[in-house]
Amino acid sequence: MAHSLPYQHWFWDFDGTLYNSYPAIAGFFLQALRLLGREAEPDHITRLMKDRLGTAVRHFAGEAGEDRLLQTFRDLEAEAGLQDIHPYAGAEEALRTIAARGGTHYLYTHRDRSAVDALRRDGLWPLFADAVTGEDGFPSKPAPEALLHLMNKHGLSAADCVMVGDRPIDLDSGRNAGMAGLLFDPEGYFPQTACAARFQSFPQMLTWLQTAQ
Repeated sequence: MAHSLPYQHWFWDFDGTLYNSYPAIAGFFLQALRLLGREAEPDHITRLMKDRLGTAVRHFAGEAGEDRLLQTFRDLEAEAGLQDIHPYAGAEEALRTIAARGGTHYLYTHRDRSAVDALRRDGLWPLFADAVTGEDGFPSKPAPEALLHLMNKHGLSAADCVMVGDRPIDLDSGRNAGMAGLLFDPEGYFPQTACAARFQSFPQMLTWLQTAQ
């Protein structure tokens, strides 16, 4: 039943939240750095990228220049696509459990429509009511406009909504839209980030769902 969930409407980030994409993303970034004669530790890349991609680009660009590094990374990422990127263990069960208990899912990602294609490929897209991607032209997180658009379109109250993400800017976008935030932080990068609850795995989230009201 709907009343058995702590939130009725669930807004999900894609990269690093539903899908375990950062190992691949950091790998493409490292490849780009090596093509430009630079080196870095993958964990350092991931930490900086989870702040913002621009943070990592500014930190590592050096004499190669930010535009060149960013374009090289984008080209490598586009060439690879999402064929080797899959949901986190337990993500499907969490989505289906929430839906079975009356919850509604929405996607909010900076990635293009390839995120929707991945959800469709993995049989998860039917669980979602709607999506905003980077192709829709809204200001980037932590701006709330994309979330407000979805809330207005579907007649949702912020009190019934929650943003689930792996980065502070995900939760900040939800907070700026008036909704609660759940932090998925498998690496434990953000222990100080304020949130309604935090998880390091989807099984942990499922355990929380059994008792949360």
